[in-house]
Amino acid sequence: MRPYHPIAATFSLCLPLLAQQPHTATDLAEHYERVERELRAAPSPADPALAAARTRAIDLLREYRLRADFGQNTRFPGQRMPFFVDDDGRRCAVAYLLDRTGAAPITEAIAREQNHAWVADLAPRQQLADWLARHGLGVEEAARIQGPGIPPPQRPEPPPPPAPWEGPRDAGTGPRTTGTSPRPTGTGTAGVAAAAAPRSASPVRGLVIDQIESVTWSQWWAWNRAAFFAPRRLVSESTTTRARDPEELAVITTLRANLTAEQPQIRAAAALAAGRIGGQVGALRLLLRDPSLSVRMATVLGLGADRSPAARHALLSLWTDAELRELQPYGLLALAANTPAGATADARALARQALDGSEGNGAAAAVLARTDADPALRTLLLPRLTEPANAVTAARLIEALAVDADAALVAELTRGVSGRLPDVRRSAALALGRSHHALALPALLTAFELEHELTTATMLLLAIGDHGGDAAGPFLLEQVERGRKPLRAFAALALGLFGRDRHDAALATAVRDAAQQEANRDLDGAWLLASGLLRDSAALPRLAQQLQHGSTSTARGAAAHALALVDDPGIRPSLRAAMQDDNCPFVRAAAAEAYGMLGTDTDDVIALGSIARRDRDPAVRIAAAQALGAVATEAARSELLALSIDDDMHVRVGAIDGLGRLARGHDELVSAALTRQANFTLWPSWLQAPLRLEF
Repeated sequence: MRPYHPIAATFSLCLPLLAQQPHTATDLAEHYERVERELRAAPSPADPALAAARTRAIDLLREYRLRADFGQNTRFPGQRMPFFVDDDGRRCAVAYLLDRTGAAPITEAIAREQNHAWVADLAPRQQLADWLARHGLGVEEAARIQGPGIPPPQRPEPPPPPAPWEGPRDAGTGPRTTGTSPRPTGTGTAGVAAAAAPRSASPVRGLVIDQIESVTWSQWWAWNRAAFFAPRRLVSESTTTRARDPEELAVITTLRANLTAEQPQIRAAAALAAGRIGGQVGALRLLLRDPSLSVRMATVLGLGADRSPAARHALLSLWTDAELRELQPYGLLALAANTPAGATADARALARQALDGSEGNGAAAAVLARTDADPALRTLLLPRLTEPANAVTAARLIEALAVDADAALVAELTRGVSGRLPDVRRSAALALGRSHHALALPALLTAFELEHELTTATMLLLAIGDHGGDAAGPFLLEQVERGRKPLRAFAALALGLFGRDRHDAALATAVRDAAQQEANRDLDGAWLLASGLLRDSAALPRLAQQLQHGSTSTARGAAAHALALVDDPGIRPSLRAAMQDDNCPFVRAAAAEAYGMLGTDTDDVIALGSIARRDRDPAVRIAAAQALGAVATEAARSELLALSIDDDMHVRVGAIDGLGRLARGHDELVSAALTRQANFTLWPSWLQAPLRLEF
């Protein structure tokens, strides 16, 4: 959970009201220079005439950049708004290329009809498509060329009137010949410096919010690691038959017995585990009225994990039984899990109704909307992109627009990522990354180049890595090696997302080399995780060394997870040593989790079972028992059954949870899909608790 910072918490109330720090002509010139490099590095068309036309267009972009007479945004303060032609007739970069190649009528038509459109909006225009084809340019390249107008220069405030002369103040100072102070001439004289040029006022006074507190790599990893650490489930021969082996029956018997345990922690674990396994809807319905809220919440999520029509019917009863009304927000999350291929009609109706309801229902409905591409739901979401009255709600809902996004939705999200409200920009960025639409990447790259806020820039980098695409790799590599220092570690994580399935040794080497230059030890964990995401086997010695000798517990925990991400069985001895000997419970728990992801044999089961029974910290005992749920062997199931009757409540909780992981009826963890690449800073604490559970 994000640490509470009283000063940051106070300032965060004002965050949605702050306009973003505007981009400048320098920012825009650097954008055009980078785009020019990208265009020249791309393969040229085979046809000589087409190649010549493309080169001419790129040369004109260079000419436009060097002229530096960029369009000005005179009407939309605080927003990055494109002006195809501004109020004084200045052209944007795309319009300049059109005009200089004899296509001024296209410029005039767009300026008249869609002057503030992004290229994603303009893609259906056939005349523009034909012009791009004649000049060897793709629509994605045109989107990359386009930049928003810059804010007009601020006029300096006039100097204050001179104060009247009040007589000499120091000995030797005689009266002046006039009653007022003379005005400076503005030109330098011998021994006197010329008056400095007036500076434009800063758009935000005082500290930028993100300099007080920003999202850390460990927070991002806590919410996203479930996407990479999905435990394996045990699939036995009897799974496809009516008959169950004795231990399968023993698992069901154990879970049903623990649904009525005295301790609410055990009942909650059993409810969630029973839902994962399935077939226990009748028993779970009784727990919807349990005296403990945590048990009731786990029961609702367990019904979501069941994924059967009977479970969905039980969830819908939350809206017909007045006594169960408080569970409706959790019910919306459970409905997202219950129908992973897309919400049913009844779930959609509830979501649409909840969006304008209480804050709790609205937040949960926004999470549900992330899993579905219902056109009617989108009709409700689109207007909220520009709704400043409730920025937090708007930002949450924007993330749902990533599902099956087309060019029109990408254009809407591009407006969001260029808007005035920071929370909206961040959520729109993450949605663009998850959309994987070709036109989303140019929008993300340009937004990052013009973004000044640290947290927003961080999320843009991660969205670029999540999106992928040919241009993403070189861009992120440049940021890792030469980008802004506070962001290089996040660029490495983004490169890990980009390259995880590419097995690119050059990317892994670049991250390894850049990590050696990092002076901030608090960022060590991010670099280690980046190597893990890239499956860099050459980094294993450094990861093992950091696991043993890392300067901070977060770095050692990250090293443990990174070793599991590389997925090399040879590093199990290092993890075993860490979960036994490290003096920090957090590191021992992380090592146990990583060890379980790699476990394959009886020795691994024995090692984790020993930690579950003997570690001095209850959180580590729970983690070790849960980790057994990832070792998909009969031996692990037997050990978990033995641990589920242990005298220690924490061991029992972990073992019951592990049984649910091991014997669950489906491979997917919907909770991972709900939390991956989400703007978790907008989630209230009550919503964070269920989303941290695997269901």
